[in-house]
Amino acid sequence: MISVLINWSYVFITTYIIGYFTLSRAYRFYKHERHIGIMSSVMAGLAITTAYAGFFSIFYKVGIVANIVMILFCVLFVWLDRAHYTDILSDINGGKFIGRIFGSGSTRIIKVIVFSIFFVAALFFTTEGNFFSDSGYYHEQSIRWIEEFGTVKGSVHILKRLAYNSCYFCQCALYSMRDIFSQSLHCLSGFYGILVMGYALAGFNKSIRTNAIRLAPFVYFILLCSEITSPASDYPLVFSVFYVAIRWFELRDDNEEHYSPYALLSLFVVFLISIKLTVGCLILIVIKPAIAMIKEKRIKEIITSIMAGIIILLPYFIRNYIICGWLIYPFTKIDIFNPDWKLPMRHVQADADEIKVWGRGMGQIGGQVTDSIKVWLPHWWEYMSVPNRMIVASAIIVLSVYLVYRVCRFISEVIRHGIKKTATEVVIDNIDRYIFEAALLFSLLYWFFESPLFRYGVCYIFIAMFYAIGDMLGEAWNKSVIIRVAVVLICVLTMIPFTNGIIEYFKWNYECILYYSDYEYFVMQEDYPRVEYGTTEINGVTFYYPKEELGQIGYHMFPALWFNGTDNVESRGDKITDGYRYKH
Repeated sequence: MISVLINWSYVFITTYIIGYFTLSRAYRFYKHERHIGIMSSVMAGLAITTAYAGFFSIFYKVGIVANIVMILFCVLFVWLDRAHYTDILSDINGGKFIGRIFGSGSTRIIKVIVFSIFFVAALFFTTEGNFFSDSGYYHEQSIRWIEEFGTVKGSVHILKRLAYNSCYFCQCALYSMRDIFSQSLHCLSGFYGILVMGYALAGFNKSIRTNAIRLAPFVYFILLCSEITSPASDYPLVFSVFYVAIRWFELRDDNEEHYSPYALLSLFVVFLISIKLTVGCLILIVIKPAIAMIKEKRIKEIITSIMAGIIILLPYFIRNYIICGWLIYPFTKIDIFNPDWKLPMRHVQADADEIKVWGRGMGQIGGQVTDSIKVWLPHWWEYMSVPNRMIVASAIIVLSVYLVYRVCRFISEVIRHGIKKTATEVVIDNIDRYIFEAALLFSLLYWFFESPLFRYGVCYIFIAMFYAIGDMLGEAWNKSVIIRVAVVLICVLTMIPFTNGIIEYFKWNYECILYYSDYEYFVMQEDYPRVEYGTTEINGVTFYYPKEELGQIGYHMFPALWFNGTDNVESRGDKITDGYRYKH
């Protein structure tokens, strides 16, 4: 636990310093003076440190050197912003820091208590817990490659799933503290979780709709907390998407008219694409700041924003190219490079098809990517666990009720004001919410038809569900008591399957707490699991593979193959850093 607290403190301090420095200059560039919150600074810092670690991995391994360079920048930034940090120290000495985070008033103590409970839970499960299966297959090896060598040409031929490149693994390597603790820490998923939950909790206010969305990260934490010790890219991605949704409607609640906060939030979504491509549809929120900047003819700001987005994504694309020879993996439509280490197209297409098939629940029964929705939909439903089925059923019911509600509300407004006035007001007065709704809808549709694995789309399911509930309750609260009671009753009834599903997760988490509460890892975080292995050689270099057929290989057996088969792989030189290629 102590090692986790040290790690979290280091991540928080460095990301806040880097994020505040960047945001303060960004708002100055956009000619918009505004208060920069702690959360905005840390989230910006997380995006920047991820891009930094990604660039660093292209040229050198990510470890103590990368951290020393980052710390030197932090020292410079603190000196440049010394007046700001003098104010923070003054607040801490004056006992005002908690109030700065959770506000004042009678609800502050409740927020502090709730936050403390979730903080302890996040700390506990980050310290020790179940490791997500995919982490053992390739997440841990991805981090180890970055720690040891950075980015190696054709490393996909050693372990195919290294091509599932995520810049999050670069950030994990940056903050693993392996050179200090002689053990690679894996604390970032827990950090993202407690950060976003703290932000959601601190901002509870009078907006019922936004408050409903603020519940999403807490519910998601209940679903995954037993595995939050894993360095899986799904967890920080989902928490970050929740942050985007909350922040968007928070800005709307504050009647923020300037384009700059929305532009910066759009850049944050670009950063999320470098973690996982499936979040790409959310970039539609850029429509709002883009329209504003075009209207105001902010050419310099537009060009700079586009360049910033390219810089954020650049390490992701470069690493893809180096690892597997493809710009985007496994997307065969963009085929513009032909290095000697390039993975053959047939393997890339087979991988893309396999992702779809398994996401549809057809992997274990020999399904094909060409199967129609009538074929795969029943199997997809059966493939989900019972609690997840309950959650999805509840989401379908809630969104169906919400669709009827929206249609009825529109008809009511047409009767009162006429079709022309109503349609105009809908477009002009609610453009912000419709932009976000469009991004959310496209994200849901893309997830469902591409690869509808529950964990891939849970963030969109939760946001859509809580948004619908919050919107209906918020509208009803201005009506008569009878309407209020009726809407509350409808919301409660539609959420019954969801509640039952969450209860099942609570039971599982309770069993995990009983199993792990032995204080064995009070000082050091639980290390990555070890597995039984065999060895083989490629050009004089020893490689490891799991004894279990197609089993997990973990972190410690490095470098690792997925199975004992190297006939089609050859070295490009005498050293591992020379890379590998497919032997035709």
